[in-house]
Amino acid sequence: MRMKLTARGLGPEPLMAFISPLTPSPFNLHKPFNPIPFIVVPTVILLGAFALYSTWDLLLPLVQSRIIWGVFSIVLILTFTSGFMWNRIKNAPYIGVSQSGHVSWIAGGYQNQLGIESQVVAGTCESRWLQLRRCSSSSKFASPQADHQMAFSHFQLSP
Repeated sequence: MRMKLTARGLGPEPLMAFISPLTPSPFNLHKPFNPIPFIVVPTVILLGAFALYSTWDLLLPLVQSRIIWGVFSIVLILTFTSGFMWNRIKNAPYIGVSQSGHVSWIAGGYQNQLGIESQVVAGTCESRWLQLRRCSSSSKFASPQADHQMAFSHFQLSP
């Protein structure tokens, strides 16, 4: 008699179901109590709470920072508008091959998309954002009012 591993698998339940009829007296499968989840989960929660409590003075300025939230928001916006979730849901191929055999970065049609397209779109948007950022920061320093403010920004005048 042979057990078909491909049909049943090699877990304890299929093995017991195969062996039980072959023995003189039937038996039940006994799984012992596993205490590890009842030990590990509370320990991880307590250690996480302690780490959060002990580093709260360092984390609070980071959580309240408008710059960090702005960067986080821009990254999420670029990620999800570039089609990342569509690629994850539809399991799109990363790159394609055209009919002539060349590598194709952009899929034809409106219902298709390749994985690399989302990275190309995100990179293009990010480079445009950085260019706008550079232009806006350079225009601040070019104006006479900004030069005046920069020259006296290190001094505090008392009334």
